[in-house]
Amino acid sequence: MKQFMYFYANTVDASTVSVADNGASVDIFAVPTDALVSIGARNGAIELLFEETGKLNPHIADGDDDGDITSLERTRIDIDCSNANIPTVIKNIILAINRGPHGDGLLVFDEVNSVYPGDITAAQCTAIVILRTTTAQTVAVA
Repeated sequence: MKQFMYFYANTVDASTVSVADNGASVDIFAVPTDALVSIGARNGAIELLFEETGKLNPHIADGDDDGDITSLERTRIDIDCSNANIPTVIKNIILAINRGPHGDGLLVFDEVNSVYPGDITAAQCTAIVILRTTTAQTVAVA
């Protein structure tokens, strides 16, 4: 059984969408844990980057033979937290991911009900933003 990460940022309602470059109204998202590419820190947030999980093929041929490809940006989850909590939260995310095979296969990041995996607490995390992009970028061959 594959382990999943489940992100619940806001209540699902009539404005909920499945993709948005800015994360607006992307309220819920689940992804296999093995799609996680990196965990980074920036002022006031942790960024989780995932292999392309969009609706389109990540390598879209651009119609010529110059070797470049067009690809959608990676899906990013931002977990807002204070700068002081960032190292602890990143460490606890990694520990929660690596607890398998003894875990239940689901890591819940639920801003609505203040539920987080492992030793992460709602006091440490103030918001979740799910950025599932529809933006394509062309990458040229060097």
